[in-house]
Amino acid sequence: GCWGVYPYFPSGNIIASNINGTATGYGEMWVITPTYKRACYLEGKITDALSGNAINNATIEILGSSPLVQGTSKNTGIYKIGQVESGYYKVKISKAGYQSFESTVLFVAGEVVELSVGLYAGGNYTISGTVLNSLNNMPIQGAQINLYGQQTIANTTTDIDGAFSFSGVDNGIFDLVASHPDFGAATQQAQLITADQSVTMMLSNLFHRPEKNERDVLRLESGSFSAVNPFAGSSQLSYGHTKPDARFVVFNANGKVEEIHPLAAEGGSIIFGANLAPGIYFGRIENAEKQIEVIKLVKVQ
Repeated sequence: GCWGVYPYFPSGNIIASNINGTATGYGEMWVITPTYKRACYLEGKITDALSGNAINNATIEILGSSPLVQGTSKNTGIYKIGQVESGYYKVKISKAGYQSFESTVLFVAGEVVELSVGLYAGGNYTISGTVLNSLNNMPIQGAQINLYGQQTIANTTTDIDGAFSFSGVDNGIFDLVASHPDFGAATQQAQLITADQSVTMMLSNLFHRPEKNERDVLRLESGSFSAVNPFAGSSQLSYGHTKPDARFVVFNANGKVEEIHPLAAEGGSIIFGANLAPGIYFGRIENAEKQIEVIKLVKVQ
């Protein structure tokens, strides 16, 4: 049996005494020099996304950790967990009656990462709408409609009447993107869905596929607006002629702007995404007057 432990010497050594040595039967003294490795820490607060009330006993898991690292939130919604290994890990937060939340987190030794999350209760709503030509209010058939939420990605196309519909949508914040090769794109960002909703999205064919001599708009054909996608590390965006005040904006699935890059009027290329964590993002080319095109970006680990 260990008779006493003394860990507070200036040298950092730990002294331990053993009342009976296993091999000899005599008392022993051990001098131990430890090698410490700083842990990676994760903490935050779990709340109800609609009411803001703290959620007690939500489960927080670091997926891929071995053994599995997990903890629970207190009655204040606060949680604190950590692990030894550094690197990118997916964190899952769950609670009965709520939609689970997952996010990729970069763990760094000795650093605290703050991840506070609002969980949404389940729902069963319908998002419907119409895509129209902003110049004449005529319906646009064949427009691509993408619905992006924290854990949801869905897509459809408009019918002959320009109509579209998504069913079985949960509570949450969503981005809705409409696009058509001849009309550019439009985005409704950070829409809070807590009931059935109907929207109208307007596209303009002012931003059409230009002829060879057109230099005042971004060309939307795939050859002049392109980027490696999905990408790891960073990606390069190549683009055609733009208006002088055009820029490329990268924002996450919740609408938060992550990067802004000015674009040269004569065209060229930029490097983006180096500091982004793996996940789903959107890239928007815009000028002071209008957004010109939106593309979905995926960064992989």
